[in-house]
Amino acid sequence: MMLMRLEPGAESAAGAHQGEKCAFLVQGAVVVTVGDVRYPMEQGDTISFNSGLPHFVANVGPDEAVIISAITPPSF
Repeated sequence: MMLMRLEPGAESAAGAHQGEKCAFLVQGAVVVTVGDVRYPMEQGDTISFNSGLPHFVANVGPDEAVIISAITPPSF
């Protein structure tokens, strides 16, 4: 499991890796981009997707975003 914190306007690095990923948005508002599809998320939302597709997260809200995610198989 991982904890990610993104300041307002920040984006994670884009990446792709074998497996599946799921995430829970603890705080804030983000857009998760998987391939060419954008998924807006608000506090309390969850998402799961094939992490073999290119993906990244952008904080689109005015506050810090906090995300807890898990990847299988572990790749870090």
